Amino acid sequence: MNATIGKSAGLAMLMAFGIIATMVALGVFTSSNAAASHPVGQAIAIPDGGIINVPNTPGVLATYTISFQPLRDLSQGDSIYIKFDKNISVPASMEKERVTITAFSGGSSNPLSDPEISKDANNNTIIKLALGDTQPLTPLIVDNLAGLAGTDVHLLTFSTLAGIRNATNPDVNDTWANMSDDGVNFGAEAEDIIHVLRWLDLNDNSDARGFELTLTGKGWKDGTATVFLKLSTGDGFIPGTDIIIGTSDAAISGGEFTATFVVDTNFEVGDNLINATDGRGETAFLSATDPDFGARYESQDFELRGKLTVSTTTATRGEEITLTAEDYGGTAGVGLVTGITFGGIAVANADLPGSLGISNHTGTFIVTVPSTAQIGAQTITLITNANPDTRRTVGISIVGLSVIASPSTVVADQDVTISGSGFGNNEKLATISVAGTGNLVTILTDNSKVTDKSTDSSGNLVATFAIPIDETTRTPGTHKIIITDASGRVGEAIITIPERTLILDSVESRRGSIVGFSGTGYQADSTISIFYGPTSGTPRTTTTADAAGNMSGTFTVQNTVGIPSTTTVNAQSGCSTRGTDSCTQRTADAVHKVPAAAVTVEPTSAAPGDTIMISGLGFPGFVPVADLTIANVSALPSPAPSTDADGIFTTTALVPQLDTGSQALLVTAGGTTATASFTVLMAGVVPVTTTNNTTDVFADEINSDNLVRVWLFSNADQTWSFFDPRPAFAAANTLTTSTSGDIVWVNVIAETTFQGQTLFPGWNLISLK
Repeated sequence: MNATIGKSAGLAMLMAFGIIATMVALGVFTSSNAAASHPVGQAIAIPDGGIINVPNTPGVLATYTISFQPLRDLSQGDSIYIKFDKNISVPASMEKERVTITAFSGGSSNPLSDPEISKDANNNTIIKLALGDTQPLTPLIVDNLAGLAGTDVHLLTFSTLAGIRNATNPDVNDTWANMSDDGVNFGAEAEDIIHVLRWLDLNDNSDARGFELTLTGKGWKDGTATVFLKLSTGDGFIPGTDIIIGTSDAAISGGEFTATFVVDTNFEVGDNLINATDGRGETAFLSATDPDFGARYESQDFELRGKLTVSTTTATRGEEITLTAEDYGGTAGVGLVTGITFGGIAVANADLPGSLGISNHTGTFIVTVPSTAQIGAQTITLITNANPDTRRTVGISIVGLSVIASPSTVVADQDVTISGSGFGNNEKLATISVAGTGNLVTILTDNSKVTDKSTDSSGNLVATFAIPIDETTRTPGTHKIIITDASGRVGEAIITIPERTLILDSVESRRGSIVGFSGTGYQADSTISIFYGPTSGTPRTTTTADAAGNMSGTFTVQNTVGIPSTTTVNAQSGCSTRGTDSCTQRTADAVHKVPAAAVTVEPTSAAPGDTIMISGLGFPGFVPVADLTIANVSALPSPAPSTDADGIFTTTALVPQLDTGSQALLVTAGGTTATASFTVLMAGVVPVTTTNNTTDVFADEINSDNLVRVWLFSNADQTWSFFDPRPAFAAANTLTTSTSGDIVWVNVIAETTFQGQTLFPGWNLISLK
């Protein structure tokens, strides 16, 4: 194409005309040159094999690539015409971007505008293309579509998106396309061939007898398609030699048909050729001179590989089953069995029925399901010494024998009873293993040997034994008990080794308090050591787990732990009581807290010289109060009070001469300190006290379900009164009102702030404000 026409405008055009004018003035163009011209109105030649459609499947969209040679030079703006056989489907319109013209020189372009599409008198399609610039990036370079000049062949390409569809049912075996430079003079139709061959596709090329096949045809003529086994050596269907095996499901339509048929006794073991013939007796066949258009343009090959069947779809390990090989391949249909696997688990060589072998494509074998075959859906594979392609498979579901363990949650050294069915009748047991085939049970709880135990006449089994003691059975998780009888039948039961637990009755208590504990999951009948803090040295206490691994007991919180403190309590189970293995201690942990010491004062406000009562809780036991100050002024009475065994003391003291207002009251005993707030009043001022309903005083704690109970001891009449927020105690409560300055015991569930004081879980001694 001319590289200057479409892109050269304005100044560039003027420059081009100037150059041409100069060349004329210099005599570059002679009169003979100017007069020379090619004839117009010519066909455009397409060389043999110059039209390629990909894919060439009948009736599908394809990319068309046409090699062509004009008889005269063509430039940008000229037109070329392509006429397609009416049997080739061309859309009424297409975008110019779907068409590409490539010059011999290598430059490419799309047409200047969308193609013009029309029909001739014979309903063939004519596409008119206006030539574009093949060298748009190189101005002033002339690049025509050269006419006849040796091998200068150009390419015209319609992409698949152009929408051109291959013929489906041509009037003749082939369709065509030709070209012109004027839309009138086209090449001969018979010269520019587009092959349309009858096409076949078989949905499966290898399977067993009885399998249903579907044959699809395209590019066929009218009538009903007849499907046959091609046994003859000639072309087409040969009656008396070839065997009809089916017909199309419906009449041929649009050149297409489908035929469904079953692989029957007419098929031979090995390769079978399948072809079809239409209503005019034509078949899919390629002679030696035809181009190689692919396997779908001739007889379709189907290999009858035979099949492997099994006597049952569900079997247990150790059960005998029957395998039958039918239509087996291999040389002359013979071979010896060299391997049988169940989900990859091989049948032992000694159990292979190889001496029977395959004879005349058939063989029947009785085999035992391997005891190690995996539970679930598995594939049986039969292998012979013939060609590896003769390997056959069949599915089977491997199930375990019905076995139940009671209890199903057990610990090491605990007795468990297994109940099973489906074993061999009156069959001795071979092995019982727990959590691994190496962990064998040898003795039952009645002291008889496992190998002396037999099933009953119906194959039922009941046996009791102790869970072996080793690291695996002391490790929490899910494990299997595997039972095998002497005939090789295998049953499985699932057991759970539980996690070890340690639960404290009280997660917070004072030094010297007694704490109850319990736990589960320990080795049966083993010694359990309870450590408070460091796990080395002497435990706080020991206990013995019962036959199910449960344990309980109490320990005393040391008087040496910090106030406050948080300590890990650790329970360690002993190792084997009957075995000799070394073991890792199996432990469980809990957390215990010792609360901070607390001090209360009654009343909470008084004038200098008044007597107040001071109570302490949570101090070390049997230690004197070393310091009692209010605003850093000592108020310690003489003699100084001491704590009791529970770290509690109560004493009276005089309020020293101090400035009025809120002051800190501090008590130190045994190195432990606690503080409280105290208000110093002016001398002669009577402290103001308030009395409210107890439900109002503790309303916040009641609403949050945190209050358990309140107790008050009256020094005046030496009686106790209580308040319990639960509705059931509404009529029984005796502490219905509370007065500021009352010293009460308050039991709460969770740590909270009450009247500016911190209450800890459990009992707290406070003075109400």
